[in-house]
Amino acid sequence: MVEDVAVLTRELRVRLLNCSASGCLVETNVRLDVSTVASLSLQFGGQHFADDVLVAWCKAIAGSGARYHVGLRFIWTAAAAPNTLRMMSHQLVATAAQRHGDSAAQRHGDSAAQRHRNQASGGC
Repeated sequence: MVEDVAVLTRELRVRLLNCSASGCLVETNVRLDVSTVASLSLQFGGQHFADDVLVAWCKAIAGSGARYHVGLRFIWTAAAAPNTLRMMSHQLVATAAQRHGDSAAQRHGDSAAQRHRNQASGGC
């Protein structure tokens, strides 16, 4: 006996509020059931990113009518490829850390390369 597999889909507009290596916080005008599995895709910086997610929680935003904050957890159905939200968040964190480190070095009259040499040699 062969069973057919069916998938129900619907597209929702969401606003990305926060993204980390483990998941995202989005805002939407539709209540989502906890444990719903979805595919989240977005355009950022001229690139398309997508990842499979699980709805971890959904809370109404007080005083906003039909608006909800939704916590989404990444589902590791495949390795993180360059076009996944997981990789995008890692790249953003690395870029921010590098910028923060470089600006701190400039404030102290030191370069990132010099700091790296100092740390590697045990200097301060």
